[in-house]
Amino acid sequence: MKTDIRILYVDDEKINTFIFERMLSDYFGIISANTGEEGLEILKKESGNIHAVVSDMRMPGMDGLTFIKKAKEEFPELPFFLLTAFTDQSEITDAVESNLVTGCLHKPIEPDIISREILSKVN
Repeated sequence: MKTDIRILYVDDEKINTFIFERMLSDYFGIISANTGEEGLEILKKESGNIHAVVSDMRMPGMDGLTFIKKAKEEFPELPFFLLTAFTDQSEITDAVESNLVTGCLHKPIEPDIISREILSKVN
């Protein structure tokens, strides 16, 4: 069941972007960025058309938390999610507890779980 919700997905690994798009495009419109800087540019251009942001945690240059901190300064109303394979990092826990991120999603990608989590925060 596809919705009108558009998600910005930020990940430096093209295979991860392909998998995310493939697995979640039945639920959402997906816009992808390969760096935090590119994600910020897309948000500026498409801000009224993006309903949530999902970012990989570990990326070279600007990591996911740094990207979200910068993006949240300009777009505080958007829900931001981290997608990571690492669950035991205190910085992720701190980001969730401080409301920097709306939630933490886990790899491997499980479309039903991820879509449910995003939908519960966007609607």
